[in-house]
Amino acid sequence: MQERGCFLKREKICKRKIRYLTIAFIQHKDINEGGYNKMAFRIREAATKVGLPTHTIRYYEQEGLLPFVKRDENGNRIFDEKDLEWLELILCSRKTDIPLSELRKVVELTKEGGYTFSLRKQIYEKHKEKIMEKQRELDKVYREIESKIQYYDDLEKKYQEENLLPRV
Repeated sequence: MQERGCFLKREKICKRKIRYLTIAFIQHKDINEGGYNKMAFRIREAATKVGLPTHTIRYYEQEGLLPFVKRDENGNRIFDEKDLEWLELILCSRKTDIPLSELRKVVELTKEGGYTFSLRKQIYEKHKEKIMEKQRELDKVYREIESKIQYYDDLEKKYQEENLLPRV
């Protein structure tokens, strides 16, 4: 069951990151109103930092998931640290198969303000239940595979003891 522990550890890290980054995203609008931060990145640099292809970042922006990304005088996207943190939250959430529509709801609620915390929390709680159901299904399949491996180990041992295995 080592795999399950690893999944739960990743989920715990993801939860902390989601909680932290959601707060950071809420503050994002106020922080960026004064112009570009000192640490500004073009899309290629942002993509490298978060480990996403540039076309995926463009897609997320088209889907309304990156509403605070600024543009320079030439129309190029300018990402700051908060944008990168939000991209990491999207990435973390997508690893758990959250639909883009749910992430879009979180973004829209975030833009509405702090009074929507409970609604955003409900979205993540609902998604958490789906993740836990998927984990239960994976645990069941994992046990079946472990059983099959044990069966073959036992069979192999029996054949070795009876010298029935072909020599290689």
